[in-house]
Amino acid sequence: LSFVGSCTLGMDENDAYEGSFEEYYDNYGASYFFKNVKSIFEGDDLTVTSLESTLTLSDTRQDIDQAFRADPSHAEILSLGGIDAVDVANHHIYDYSDEGYVDTLANLDNAGINRFGFENVLTMNVSGTSTTNSGQTSILETNGVSVGFTGVWQDSDEDYASMALENIATLQDQGAQIIIVMIHWSSEDASLPDDSQISLAHELVNAGADL
Repeated sequence: LSFVGSCTLGMDENDAYEGSFEEYYDNYGASYFFKNVKSIFEGDDLTVTSLESTLTLSDTRQDIDQAFRADPSHAEILSLGGIDAVDVANHHIYDYSDEGYVDTLANLDNAGINRFGFENVLTMNVSGTSTTNSGQTSILETNGVSVGFTGVWQDSDEDYASMALENIATLQDQGAQIIIVMIHWSSEDASLPDDSQISLAHELVNAGADL
């Protein structure tokens, strides 16, 4: 499994075009952005990233300093780059209000990109060619492994801790053999987690989170 940091497609409408994401997209195309790591992403079993921008044509921009928006066609950047799934639970997914959020989910679905975040969980079956130390074929090769994902954002309007715990239970009910919790923490410029974050992480592990 490969995990990629937050990816922002597009740009803020107030940013200059020169040197921007959109200028590079126009000049080099959708396959440019992940070209140096695509071989890694295609060589693993699953590659997951956090999508920290919207895919929408909406003009309902929030009154904030930086609001990121990309044309829906930019979803191709993810699929061409070998990204298998995206977590949408973060503080930029609502940059263009509820309309932009709904558009983003729909445009990811239209592009065939798996997504999860907030109340939406994702279960994927991963199969590979690994063998055990004894040389026997492993469950990964014979039946595949069911991997469940949930993503939450610390500063969302929802109780993110309760949501994560509920989503773990949902994934367990769905038969996920490996459960992965991705949390968009809100302590910027901090080099270490705080006590409450550590405490929640332990609670999530005790509830069934594997990673």
